[in-house]
Amino acid sequence: MQLRFIEFQIFSLFISSLMIDVAWTTMFFVMQNQKLTFQLEEREKKLTLLNATKDKLFSIIAHDLKNPFQAIMG
Repeated sequence: MQLRFIEFQIFSLFISSLMIDVAWTTMFFVMQNQKLTFQLEEREKKLTLLNATKDKLFSIIAHDLKNPFQAIMG
């Protein structure tokens, strides 16, 4: 009877330890996900700004090239 009680206590400690490990692992992955989401949002903002800058640059170049081509084409 005493042996069964000790086995039950060991099993309970094992389950408790496993639950703590799962909780820590879950918390780690949630924090990693938040960090990666923040980084992704920051990169998306930078990409949007760069894309707008590129569009403005090409707009200026197209406008500057349109006049000479219209003069050549008549």
